[in-house]
Amino acid sequence: MSEPSTIVLQRAGASTAPLAEALAAAIDPAEPRIHRPSVTPPDSANAAFCFDPASLEAAARAGVPFRVAILPTFDTRWSGSFDEAQALLVAHDHLLAALPHGVRSRAHVLGPLAPRGWAPPADRAALQAERELDAPVALVPASLLEVAGVTPLLMQLGLSPARYLFDVGLDVEAAEVLRAHAPTHDLDAALFARVPPSGDDPGALPYWQLADVVVARPGSLEATLALAVGAGLVLLLEPGDERAAEALERSGCAIRADAPSTLSVALDDALRRRADLGQAARDLGAPEAAERALALLEKLRDDAGAPKLPRGLPAGLERLPRAGEPPRRSAPNDGPSEPGDADADEEARIDRELAALKERLAGDD
Repeated sequence: MSEPSTIVLQRAGASTAPLAEALAAAIDPAEPRIHRPSVTPPDSANAAFCFDPASLEAAARAGVPFRVAILPTFDTRWSGSFDEAQALLVAHDHLLAALPHGVRSRAHVLGPLAPRGWAPPADRAALQAERELDAPVALVPASLLEVAGVTPLLMQLGLSPARYLFDVGLDVEAAEVLRAHAPTHDLDAALFARVPPSGDDPGALPYWQLADVVVARPGSLEATLALAVGAGLVLLLEPGDERAAEALERSGCAIRADAPSTLSVALDDALRRRADLGQAARDLGAPEAAERALALLEKLRDDAGAPKLPRGLPAGLERLPRAGEPPRRSAPNDGPSEPGDADADEEARIDRELAALKERLAGDD
């Protein structure tokens, strides 16, 4: 029988695949593996990181004892239930309020999760000099052409004094659009494909490390990639992005553009403050998040397996009342709670305190 293991589950074709791969590599650097929800997880699995609802359901059906749902970017949208998860990991504490009420007691802050091998450069200025790029350098994912429109986006970029790098992903059409339209706006720009790493080839990482700032939607993979390389962010929002934008702004690494028509104003501000924004991005520790996830999993499993005291026994050192002191209103230890009951327990505590306050006020009258 094989040794129990921790596995990573994610549906095929997910945009956050590089982040799941980073976690799988932290578990097994020699042979990282992502399991698919369409295939039954191995019997030896004793814990699972689940990147989507289908994966969480698959882990539950297979009887994996400890299941962790993970939201690796600043987007908290999850098209399913968290009921089968013993724990939930999010990128920032401000995102906790966006979770369903009964889930928050099981949620923990991991921070943004970087792809495997992604980290800030030791000397960004030296890298820019090697490529004959004058700072500042702004990176723009070509996916924003659909968000802001080709002409409005390029017009706004043309108003800011930056060198531009366009990440076209694997989108041939986007590359052709930029080749046709960027010259008409007199942009000092280049474009590249975001190819995955292979062997000694690091893929798109060296191009991302050139960027002082990145323009992105707040909940996108690109925003997380910017944090991974220690670049500041300029945020373009669409409906549903508000909570993610607030979290990034509170972290001090991002400036929002209120609309595509004000992008140049936000970009100019970000370029002036790029050193501070970049430091705040590095402080989030995205490259170390995979190791933090494993350490947190170990702690959560240890806590879940800790013996629970029977109801009524003292929890720690209980001070007994002296003569004339009022007795305790409740037992020192109310016994173990069911998973997910912390919110209800907190509400009950508040109700008890309000009732006691009303009693004292009535007595004073």
